[in-house]
Amino acid sequence: MRIHLILIGMLFSVFVSAQGIVTVNNNSDFSADYDDLQTAVDAVAEGTIILVSGSGTTYGSVVNIITINKQLAIYGPGYFLGANEEPWTQAHPLSAQVASIRFDAGSEGSLLAGVNVTSTTYIQTSDITIKNSKLSSVSSQNSVLPTGIVFEGNYLTGGGAFSLSIGNGGACVYRNNIIIQSAGNLSFSGNVNSGTTIIENNTLISGSSGNISLVAPNSIFRNNIFINTNSGGGIIISTSTNTIANNNMSTGTGIFDDFPNNLDNITPEEVFIDWESPSLYSPDYIYTLAADSPAIAYGSDGQDAGAFGGDTPYRLSGIPEIPHIYFLDVPTVGTAADGVQMHIKARANN
Repeated sequence: MRIHLILIGMLFSVFVSAQGIVTVNNNSDFSADYDDLQTAVDAVAEGTIILVSGSGTTYGSVVNIITINKQLAIYGPGYFLGANEEPWTQAHPLSAQVASIRFDAGSEGSLLAGVNVTSTTYIQTSDITIKNSKLSSVSSQNSVLPTGIVFEGNYLTGGGAFSLSIGNGGACVYRNNIIIQSAGNLSFSGNVNSGTTIIENNTLISGSSGNISLVAPNSIFRNNIFINTNSGGGIIISTSTNTIANNNMSTGTGIFDDFPNNLDNITPEEVFIDWESPSLYSPDYIYTLAADSPAIAYGSDGQDAGAFGGDTPYRLSGIPEIPHIYFLDVPTVGTAADGVQMHIKARANN
């Protein structure tokens, strides 16, 4: 209980304007305000912060999609929590797994962070922010064209053709994401109708015979790293005058002939810390830059290219921007004089 109060106190110091904070935990051994995420979503007031605990049991299902229809901030603890060293871990190293989640009309202004969505994330409205989350598929349905989507610091993996065309409405931002595609095409595409979409400081990896396609008009591509590890695949960039591509790096040859200030013919071995020994590192740390990487200071304004560069660098393990305890040692016995002497390590992350 004391640990719970410490965290809540830290959170109130950060979110002084929030309507309230509630906890969700479907582990039977731990107390929380709710044991079901959808029940919490339906019950709380607009503007509430929902803290979802890590668990070995998924919240919701592919059929019972967690549906958001009001403005909320939903935080999980992150992912790869047992794979990275302090402070990029949690004292309780399980992720908050959500099978599928959908942002419907009424949820404008909502935030999802630090959550592991194992199936599809549906964005059915505008002005949604998704940060520091592990995702599999992102899409919209029924010809919805959201605007104002912010997609930042996420780790995305897709097994089939993967398209980030969710920003078709325009004025969206995709930054500092690690996106890995194992089959089919990986594409930024669609008909951007209003505003400029920014695609910056992403690390895009394709291991398939498909293409990495940058064909979204009215968009700015900058400071990205494009890696295609399959000789049968390619990298295609639109020659539309509405597309600006600067300070990007690619394994392809001649990809940026029509766009100055870009670099072709790089190799992942020279860019990343130890590409040939991935088992030595976590699934996201492997994409940090080598000490002599050509991506260092290659981005605009002297920033590093790729997910770990720029003003909002990728955060290992998807640790969200809320306080977290990454080490906890609680003895099983104490004394009447001294009580129980706990050892806690925590970060504010703001």
